[in-house]
Amino acid sequence: MPRQNPPLTLFGISVKGLIAALVFLVTLLVVFDQIDITSMLSDTISLSQKKDANRPGQEADIVATPEMISKAMNEIRADKKRALEKIETASPTDRFFYIVELSNGGDIEASDVTIEPESVTVFSPSGIETVIPRTTIKKIRRYKLPDPAPPQSTQQ
Repeated sequence: MPRQNPPLTLFGISVKGLIAALVFLVTLLVVFDQIDITSMLSDTISLSQKKDANRPGQEADIVATPEMISKAMNEIRADKKRALEKIETASPTDRFFYIVELSNGGDIEASDVTIEPESVTVFSPSGIETVIPRTTIKKIRRYKLPDPAPPQSTQQ
């Protein structure tokens, strides 16, 4: 049986790899002329110079006095307070009650239902969360609850 010789290397790189790389580079030089390469390089350089020209060297600094800062802070606090008041006074217009019928004949009452691809999450009025596989659910019935009565003021 003939003995195999190790591959020829030049500076630790196989000669076959060097030949393949040289063939690749020569192919690139044949496909792209020197003019094309220099025009591509000049285009990229001119684009980067245009981007730098569009950006001003120094932007003006803003000098704020303590009065300006306190006025801005007061405006922000007032806006936040108005936003919180709007959220607190808003009441849900649509309230629902759910009855989830199971395949085995049982029912589950819920105040909220979240349907996912593999499961259904049921939230009871007391706050208990139950996850049920979708395959065990026969039907989900939804009932709209009446709007809550506005608070009655007792004026005399």
